[in-house]
Amino acid sequence: MITWSLVRPIPRALLPSKPEGLSVSIEEIMGVEGYTVAATYVGESYMMAGWFGAIGMSLFFGALAAWWNRMAMSQQSDYALVVYALGFFAAGITMRSMFWLTTAILPVIALIVFRNLTSKR
Repeated sequence: MITWSLVRPIPRALLPSKPEGLSVSIEEIMGVEGYTVAATYVGESYMMAGWFGAIGMSLFFGALAAWWNRMAMSQQSDYALVVYALGFFAAGITMRSMFWLTTAILPVIALIVFRNLTSKR
């Protein structure tokens, strides 16, 4: 699951062997057919590594959120507020599924890189 979430934002043109999807779906694990079963990041983490995975991912997301909050509050500009809001969106959508973190965080990374490149000139 970690590998799949990391390669998800990479375009297929750059990585032709990119996986199509998970090899095992939640529906297969539960043994159901005919409808979709959805899980939050807690369920996905549990499927990945049991209770250790669920607790570990929760601690990781909590630490990431605390760091993000400290970083945003140390900056006093409108630009930092926009970057913070986009990061908050990424965190919110990640609560639905951890697979979206790497994709939702791309605009935030682009803004940070853009700011660093333009401020050094």
